[in-house]
Amino acid sequence: MKRPVTAAIAGLGNRGNDIYAHYQLVAPEEMKVVAVADPVAKKREAARAEYGVAPENCFETVEDLLKQPKLADVLVIATQDKQHVAQAVEGIKKGYHILCEKPISPSLEECLLLQKTAHGSGGTCAPLHSVLLKDKRSD
Repeated sequence: MKRPVTAAIAGLGNRGNDIYAHYQLVAPEEMKVVAVADPVAKKREAARAEYGVAPENCFETVEDLLKQPKLADVLVIATQDKQHVAQAVEGIKKGYHILCEKPISPSLEECLLLQKTAHGSGGTCAPLHSVLLKDKRSD
C-alpha cells in the first residue's frame, strides 16, 4: 500500500495553510502534514488541531524546524518572499525535497545559488503556484 507523502509546512498564511496544508483534508491518502513552522502561536495550534501535527513538531521559526532531524519528505516554503532562498537552501542541505512558493527570489544570484544547491543534492526543488482545491465539505 502506498503511503502518503509527508510534508513540513513553513508559513501558515493563506498559501501555506489554506492551500498546501489543506490538501491533506482533500486527499489524506496522498499527503500528511507532520510539522509546521509559523511565528503566530494561534496558527500553530490550529494546525495541530486541524491536521493532527504533534506538539513537538510545531515550531515558531523555520530555522527551529531545520535544527531537527529531517521530519518529512517535503518542505513547503510559504514564508515571506525574502526568506525563501535561505530556507530552501538549508532545507535541501537537510535532505528535504523543496516546494517553494513564488516568487522564489527577485535576485538572479539567489536563484542561481538555489539551483546549484538543488542540482548538487539529488533532490527536487520546484516553484509553487497556488491553486485552490475544492473541498467536498464545502458543497
